[in-house]
Amino acid sequence: MRALEVRGDPYLGVRFLTPGHTHVPRLGSPQWAGPVDRTHHPPLVFRGSHYGEVLRNPLWATRLRVNHVTFDPRLGGRSRLRLVGHSFCRQLPSATFGAAHPEYYCLREGRRLARVASDFSDNQPCLSHPDVARLITQADPMAANPSGRTSWRCASGSA
Repeated sequence: MRALEVRGDPYLGVRFLTPGHTHVPRLGSPQWAGPVDRTHHPPLVFRGSHYGEVLRNPLWATRLRVNHVTFDPRLGGRSRLRLVGHSFCRQLPSATFGAAHPEYYCLREGRRLARVASDFSDNQPCLSHPDVARLITQADPMAANPSGRTSWRCASGSA
């Protein structure tokens, strides 16, 4: 499936505009293009678009080369990464570091959010702290969850 999508765009001008509309340009008289031997190595492991229309249409998502919507191998499967966002809660959980290092976490209304109910929705690390930058870059979220079902998202209201 992905091979068709990768070759259909550059060679034939096919465009997948909406789930229900694919533009296929009229071709002139048939011409021999010669053999095409192309191996495609995507430059990104994760390519996503978190719009409802894409998420509700796995086939269209595949045609857009989005690789986080479906596990269906007929549609290319899913990237090991999923919903990559702005939260580092798995790399710097407040339950692990919060008591000893409240300075690692965001300051909101004059208070460090070192212990919160949910790091996913209530917290962000203080990225200007040099130890935080080091800890996050050393952490390997894929090693902690090789199944690829890791989910990161932006914590709402964090600043």
